[in-house]
Amino acid sequence: MKLKYLATAAAAMIAASPAFAFLSGPDDGNAEVFLTVWSATAASGGTGNINSSYTLDLGVSLLDMIANKNVNNYINVLLGSDSLFNTFISTVNTTTPGALQFNVTAATRAGLDTPTNVFLSTVAGPTLGNINNLALESALDQVALFVDGVNGVGTHGTQTNGSSVATSGNAYFMTNNSNIWVNTTPLNSKAAGTNAVFGSYTQNGFGQSLTTTSQFAGTFFFGQSTPNVYSLQYQVAAVPEPTGYALALAGLGLIGFVGARRKS
Repeated sequence: MKLKYLATAAAAMIAASPAFAFLSGPDDGNAEVFLTVWSATAASGGTGNINSSYTLDLGVSLLDMIANKNVNNYINVLLGSDSLFNTFISTVNTTTPGALQFNVTAATRAGLDTPTNVFLSTVAGPTLGNINNLALESALDQVALFVDGVNGVGTHGTQTNGSSVATSGNAYFMTNNSNIWVNTTPLNSKAAGTNAVFGSYTQNGFGQSLTTTSQFAGTFFFGQSTPNVYSLQYQVAAVPEPTGYALALAGLGLIGFVGARRKS
């Protein structure tokens, strides 16, 4: 019965997710969470720094991500079925540690669906760190430019949860010298094959005052979940259910009782 309930709930959650014809950015109301994967280096045998990135609409709104921040595998995407991703991954460096980087982002300005400016992002460090409200606004500007750039390429405008590959203009996330949204957060991309912490920066006043920061329970993993199969997963550490705690305490009590009997 429990498994049937979980399956029904998962189906309902998927059905309730919004459909995005374009990648939705900071100025579109309820913005969309998206993945960007980047490499500055060509694949083995290639020449030069191609500065290429792949972007995927994840089909999850910023508000839904916040509401489900404690749900394990709320986002779980296999990328092998996307021909654009396969083209991208075949042309970039996937063997040198750290050459392939990833970022998960969403950003929205104050509007009908959100009370204030919000920026979601992965970061490379163990915690989100602090930024001020000016940096938050700057990050939203940069994300808006990026979203406008990628919506002009790939399949973002022609299919639900589209994708794109780009090597120039505003349609790539990073450069050879920087992998951050205009210096707003401490290194908000992470090497493929590792976990990145994730959370929100929310406007709290104006100017140099610090935003309100909330680090989510889960982390994002992008990499090869099995050989040659790339995936993006939102992973929340399992928390034992109350019955699990009860069994553990009962076991410890039994060990103590046996020890006391042996002493006596």
